[in-house]
Amino acid sequence: MSKKNDRKWSMDEAEGVLLDVYPLIFHELMRPFYVSLSLAMAKQMKGIAKLAEPNAWAKAMATAYTNSDVFAEFLESCISHAFDTLSNADPQTHLEDFRFTETNISPNASDALRATQVFLLKNPDSSKWLALIFFGLSRGISVTAKNNFESNEWSEFSIFAMQLEQSFVQGNGKLLSRMLTREMKTYTDSFPARIADNMPLGLATMAALDAKSSFFAGTDPARLH
Repeated sequence: MSKKNDRKWSMDEAEGVLLDVYPLIFHELMRPFYVSLSLAMAKQMKGIAKLAEPNAWAKAMATAYTNSDVFAEFLESCISHAFDTLSNADPQTHLEDFRFTETNISPNASDALRATQVFLLKNPDSSKWLALIFFGLSRGISVTAKNNFESNEWSEFSIFAMQLEQSFVQGNGKLLSRMLTREMKTYTDSFPARIADNMPLGLATMAALDAKSSFFAGTDPARLH
């Protein structure tokens, strides 16, 4: 198990990179997928979740990573799985099929995606991995919550999925950590692997949303600054 003084990244490093990825996680094209931010959810669950401000959200998630050994181990397990997945995938195919037609994909999206994939595989200890995993978590959590919310019948897991999304959106890092590392095991042990399996799509989505994001800065000095 990862111990607090053995973290790959310091509190400041984690907070900084999570602040970088916040605009992608809560991009205007991503927000409709968060059912806890919808009016429909408000009618069912007595109010819309309040989206945490960028600095507060990044600090809360970085604190959860820094303070919880089990959460850090969970995230590192996701990263380990994701490294293997990204090593044997071509995210470019997902970029070509990008479904968010409401936005124009920037001309350098393909270059940014390619450079970042190479960078991540050459730098397994880069804090950008933490940002990538949190983006992956955002997609896994929001899609699962939305699908359960829109199902004909709500199960115990449906309520769990929606509460999990609320903790993520509101920046409740302590609750998110507990739900992912303890309560999630009641329903599945494969969540880290599922998140990792979607990393090629996740990285392509990030590039399509904003290839000029600070997340991509520094992965290819010749192109990105």
